[in-house]
Amino acid sequence: MKNLFDFATSELSQDAFLCWLFENYNCENAVVKKASLDLLRKMTGIEDLQIDPNCSLKTERQVEHTDVIVIFKLQGADHILLIEDKVFSGFRKKQLEYRRKIAQNKEIDENRVHCALYKTDLENEDERNLVEESGWRAFYIRNIDAFFSEYINSDCLIFDQYRDHIANRVKSLDNRISIPMNKWKEYGDKLLFRAFILNDLFPMVKKLPNDSLENPKIKGWHSYASLYLTRKHNFDQFVLTMEIAFHPKWNGANITIRCWGGGETDVPQDLKTQLQSFLITHYPFFKRFNSEKWCIAKGKERLLYTDGIDVMTKEIEKRIQAFADLCNKANEELSNHPEWQNLFAKTSDNLEQIV
Repeated sequence: MKNLFDFATSELSQDAFLCWLFENYNCENAVVKKASLDLLRKMTGIEDLQIDPNCSLKTERQVEHTDVIVIFKLQGADHILLIEDKVFSGFRKKQLEYRRKIAQNKEIDENRVHCALYKTDLENEDERNLVEESGWRAFYIRNIDAFFSEYINSDCLIFDQYRDHIANRVKSLDNRISIPMNKWKEYGDKLLFRAFILNDLFPMVKKLPNDSLENPKIKGWHSYASLYLTRKHNFDQFVLTMEIAFHPKWNGANITIRCWGGGETDVPQDLKTQLQSFLITHYPFFKRFNSEKWCIAKGKERLLYTDGIDVMTKEIEKRIQAFADLCNKANEELSNHPEWQNLFAKTSDNLEQIV
């Protein structure tokens, strides 16, 4: 029988599973019941948590921009667990504000509001730091797999299929190198591409001997994942980025270079032209591109998945170095034009109002 969760891959489907699991905290299935309470303990940090069967536990979904809310009583006092459930998308600082708002709306002491990020994706160090510094608990796909792997033979099809779905995704991660890149879309959609970005491309960027790039980021919409590089800001809000995007349904990676001023300031056309000319002259694998907002260049061709992970990695390294050189060129041009520095400095002064 095919696994339901290989088809129900959205965050809404996962929301439904979590609500189903928590509301079965007192069901007749001993394995499901234990897993429900154990997960609640881990997410709240209340190790001796025991819920009186006579007390109510209920869940809510999509309330105040929070994916799942679990409301339960301990020793007569109401507690709330807020869960940000993610399959792919990132965690934003704004989501941290909802804890206080929900506590106020529910008229509950904020100390009894517990928060957890539950993300069936790879761990991202910057994201985990943001989450934990804000007092949330973070659970990523390997943590989740380790948890559910302890509950075997539940004789509950829903529970067992979810556990096996997570286990199979982790197994595909462990076998990633042996799977051709053009087959990755069959093993967890974007997950293997994100693993490639985090495990192979991030270290490459960080070891390059230059100080022109910010720390790499992983971005992308629900349909794709991308390595996102930004020029290091020295004295202005001039923004220069390169995005290398991987879509499971494409036959290769797309590369786009963009530049714009902070806020609403336009980048002088002379500066754009100089940067374009520098890039195209020195690196023929880029082409001039002006038809997209802020876009100044694109890769001439996609980097094909069929060429394999080794070729892909080497070709991307060349393009990252090219972008680093472009960033150095931009810093040089800005240093030689005080009027451009002043233009972007004015934008910087107004950034807080703009954002």
